[in-house]
Amino acid sequence: MITVFTLWKGFFAKEKIEFIEVGYPLDRVLVKEIEIDFETLKSPELEELQLFEEVPPYEGEIGRENPFTPY
Repeated sequence: MITVFTLWKGFFAKEKIEFIEVGYPLDRVLVKEIEIDFETLKSPELEELQLFEEVPPYEGEIGRENPFTPY
């Protein structure tokens, strides 16, 4: 199913691909139009999110002299 999906998206999709000439060392660059919807950031679900609490730094001895020796 993964192979069929990949072939379908790669060969049979009706997506327009646009290239621009940029010269050496790149011959052509694939250009896709990107649209960003900033209205999504104003949704009430995102406004209800809270920040994580600050994690204090670890206090204590870290590690062992030789980490490969058994306990």
